[in-house]
Amino acid sequence: MNKTKNLYGVIALVLVLAIVLYLMFGSYSISLNNLLHVLTGKGSMTDIFVITKLRLPRMLIVIFAGAALALSGSILQSITHNDLADPGIIGINAGAGLGATVFFLMFSHSAKDFAFILPFAAFMGAFMTSLAIFLLSRTRGLGLDPMKMILIGIGFSMALSGFMIILISSAERTEVEFIANWLAGNIWGGDWPFVYAIVPLIIILSLILYYNHKTLNVLQLGKDTSIGLGVNMEKTHYFMLSLATLFAALAVSVAGSIAFLGLIAPHIAKRLVGKRNEIFLPLTSLLGGTLLLIADLLARNLIEPNGMPTGIIVSLIGAPYFIYLLIRRSKVV
Repeated sequence: MNKTKNLYGVIALVLVLAIVLYLMFGSYSISLNNLLHVLTGKGSMTDIFVITKLRLPRMLIVIFAGAALALSGSILQSITHNDLADPGIIGINAGAGLGATVFFLMFSHSAKDFAFILPFAAFMGAFMTSLAIFLLSRTRGLGLDPMKMILIGIGFSMALSGFMIILISSAERTEVEFIANWLAGNIWGGDWPFVYAIVPLIIILSLILYYNHKTLNVLQLGKDTSIGLGVNMEKTHYFMLSLATLFAALAVSVAGSIAFLGLIAPHIAKRLVGKRNEIFLPLTSLLGGTLLLIADLLARNLIEPNGMPTGIIVSLIGAPYFIYLLIRRSKVV
């Protein structure tokens, strides 16, 4: 138990350090001394504006979006018993992206209205996609086929991505530029209205998921054992898939299409603390938020003046890890 507490402490310390660096560095740098002045209410007007209006809301969005993607991936891996399951890989992100793209091209709203409506549009796209994947992955009398779900999800992801390209091919240049950056994982929902719309929902969903951690523990024992312990597999799968979909849709609606994070964070957490969900889930969300914050910090500062999409940094880390998992699974098989 002490080892687990120390582990949480180390990761929390890394997150705090990343937060400090995130608030300090960017196109306009702020010294540590001036940052402390801002936090105590004694900073200059420029520093206060940069911290409170620009960096702080974006930082909160990044942390909670990373946590949501990590939790979505952990749910998918638990219900499919497949280490390769991830909302980006199996098509949920693409579904959410299609919903957001259609909404963006068809409607025009102020930033405040956009913040509250866009997550719903993204969720509808993600929900319809995940429902189709789930139904097509079921085998009569056997239930969900994990490997079939991965393959169908990859197919959906490619098909929906192609459909999005068709949609934006006739759009205005400014719209195409926004959607292209969004598809690359560009954090765009960095204003306070987005924080008010997204963060409370992610917190509520996280509490619901943690409340059901015992059910996830039972699912990890296998289908026959779960049924023997009284778990309604089909109902539980639909419920958990809905949670995973909503987590992914909320994150994608403000952070763009971020692949592999839902794959990396759960795997690291399992290696560190094992598969007991009462310990594993909080660590997964903490790792997801920390990893995405570090990736966004690098993305904003590696290339001047506008930086690069955060999703590219995550993919540079996640793609090799995904290949490593594929190789390891092939050796086991």
